[in-house]
This record gives sequence, structure tokens and C-alpha cells, in this order.
Amino acid sequence: MEKRIGEFELIDRLSNRLNKLSSKKIIGIGDDCAVIPYSRTEYKLLTVDVQVENRHFLKTMAPADIGKRAVVVAVSDIAAMGGKPEYILVSLVLLSNTKSDYMDKIYDGISTACKIYGTDVIGGNISTGRQMIIDIFVIGRVLKKNLITRSGAKTGDKILVTGTLGDANLGRQILKGAKHDFNNVGSDYLISRFVNPTARVKVVEVMANTGYLTSMIDLSDGLSSDIGHICVSSHVGCLIYEDKLPVSPQAMNFIKIKKLSKTEIALNGGEDYELLFSVKPNYIDRLKALVKSKTNTVLTEIGEITEKSTGMKLIKKSGQKQKLIAKGWDHLKK
Repeated sequence: MEKRIGEFELIDRLSNRLNKLSSKKIIGIGDDCAVIPYSRTEYKLLTVDVQVENRHFLKTMAPADIGKRAVVVAVSDIAAMGGKPEYILVSLVLLSNTKSDYMDKIYDGISTACKIYGTDVIGGNISTGRQMIIDIFVIGRVLKKNLITRSGAKTGDKILVTGTLGDANLGRQILKGAKHDFNNVGSDYLISRFVNPTARVKVVEVMANTGYLTSMIDLSDGLSSDIGHICVSSHVGCLIYEDKLPVSPQAMNFIKIKKLSKTEIALNGGEDYELLFSVKPNYIDRLKALVKSKTNTVLTEIGEITEKSTGMKLIKKSGQKQKLIAKGWDHLKK
């Protein structure tokens, strides 16, 4: 029996079957967005994100939340490369018996997200199928000097993250049935982190033109997987410190009640859509203060970039080093 292939092995396999890029000025498969030339000072950013019912969102969610969330997670890819979203195209697969009022509310959510992030819907497609699917294509822009990719991390750079980790994963668990033994105010916060994530566009507007960042990715698959993407693209290793992983009080409450591992949740949760990035070591305090003052967002230093030969390591609270294994979200295995 053939071994089940993972998402990223499949991407590598399929990309190897395609023609090589026609220009060195283009960034194609392998980053959060494709990058194409546009003007003397700017690139265009292109990304597409598909959301499948009961895999990326739950059927029980309000239709407006489903629509809004689909836009947010796609826009997050634009932010992860230092850019701003401009236009989106929406493709919908709906059940044949979907009521028009339900579809209206999905588009109300899409419209809400577009207002928040300054984007316009310029087209799309609608069809029917056995389950609901929303596919969002985003066109954005970035100043050439502000473009941040996964491939620029250097040995000695520090690794930082916005916000807290694991909230969305726990929110999904609560929505899927864990609420009966976690009936307190913290559950609403965790659910909101899954249902209504934030694309960190405003944070990127502050950080991108500082010149302090060397690489970046958004946390869609989970920290253990996403730091791996940076390490592979940048040809480096990393150290992640267990005791520095930021977890919200609401998440800690849930973790204690359910007797879960804080470290596992923080490393492997996925769908937080926070930003994970590397920074030149002399600018950490300055960047933290700037982002806090401009956006009220907390940046946490969680590790450092090392030589490729050291691999990816987790530094336990005891000081012991262990191999950091990517156990985050894989669309083909979960």
C-alpha cells in the first residue's frame, strides 16, 4: 500500500512537474504569496486560500462569520510578506438547497472583512457541490524595499511572534463539543480566536519599513511546522525556548481543565494567523516598543536562528535540547 503523502511533499512533487519560472524577478511556489513585477518601486502579491466545510470552518458557525473568516485567512498571507491587500475574487461551492438569505449573510461577512482591510471584491464564481467551499484569491501590493520572504533568516537572528499561540485550536475544540466541561468566560474568547481571527496587516504596516525583519510567515499550520518552512527556505536551523512560548490566560485555564500539554498546544495548534518572524538581534527592544505603541500588539521573543547543521531544536525548561518535530496542520493527513 502506498504511503500517504503529506501536503508539503505533494506541493514539492507537483511543483517539480511544472516549467521553471520564466524570470528570476518572480517568486513562485514556496512562500506565502507569489510575487510578480509591477512598477519601479512595487511588486504585486498573489495568493489563494481555499476553506472547506468541517475542515477549515464548522457548518454550525454563523454564515457571516464563515465569509469574514475566509477573507481574513487569505489576507493574512499578504501581510506575511510585508504587503497590503487590494482586491479579492471569491469562488463559492454551495449545496444546491442553500437559501438565498444564507448566501446573503456569507457575503455580508465578506463585505465586513473587505471594509476592515481596505479591499474590494472584483469577481468570482459560484457552483454547487456536496459540501460548502469558499475559495479566496487576493491581489496585494508591497514596496520592493519592504518585501519580506521566508528565505532571509540569518544565523544569530532572533525569532519573534505576535500575540499568543494555540487559542484558535482550543476554540475549535470547544465548538466541537468540549464546552460542556468548560463553561466559563474564557470559552468565548477562545471561540472568537477561531471564528474571528485577525490578519496582522496593521502590525506589518509598522514593521515592514523598519528594515529590522529578515524573514516572516503567518501561523496557519502551527509554529512547529511554520518555523520549519522558514528554516528550509533560509537554509538555517533554530532554537525554540519552551518557557518563552506565549499562551493566553484563557488558554491556560482550558489546558489545566483538560489536562493538556501547554507546549504541544503552543507548538502545534495552528490557525492562529499570528506572525512568526526573524529579526536582526540589535533591534529587538526597539521593534517591540514601536509595535506596542502603534498597534498595542505584544511581540514575544521565543528563540533564535542557528546554523543549518544544528537542525531545529526545542530547549526544554530544564535546559535539555530535543529535536523539534513539525506536528502542525497538514491538510492531507488530518
